[in-house]
Amino acid sequence: RLLNIGDIIRKMLIGGMFMLSVYICDDSRHFAEELRSRINSIDMASKYRASIITTADKLRAMLAGGKRPDILFMDVEFGEVNGIEVARELFAGEKTQIVFITNYVDYCSDVYEAEHAYFIRKPVTDEHLSRALEICCRRLERADDKVCFKLKNGIFGIWLYRHPERNRRACQRC
Repeated sequence: RLLNIGDIIRKMLIGGMFMLSVYICDDSRHFAEELRSRINSIDMASKYRASIITTADKLRAMLAGGKRPDILFMDVEFGEVNGIEVARELFAGEKTQIVFITNYVDYCSDVYEAEHAYFIRKPVTDEHLSRALEICCRRLERADDKVCFKLKNGIFGIWLYRHPERNRRACQRC
């Protein structure tokens, strides 16, 4: 049986050969460190590489440098800025899975202004954290993927589709 390239990549991702990048965006370093520690203690922790970002400017700088997270935990009140607006501005149309986190229930409706996978109210429970990561991983698995290759004369991308028929059509166009 032949496997299409999308299935092979998904199996490697689920099998732990690739790590998912996680950005924890919170102006409280203490909270972000605690959340990273809890993510690392989850059974599937070998799948995640978590980075802490404490300001919107640092997040913009990382994104400008070409670093894109697979999963983003975004504090709704992210320092002086609104995390919902930052997520909508920087991640519109991206496959990045966003999990909003806040102390305030007032934002429950506002989070729908930006695409997101989950909403957690602080304090974060292990149950909600595990559920959020599970949903994010499932959504990433379903997404069409693009593999990029950096060569001498530029960066080239190949789209990998979940459906074998779409893969055949994409290959026929090559």
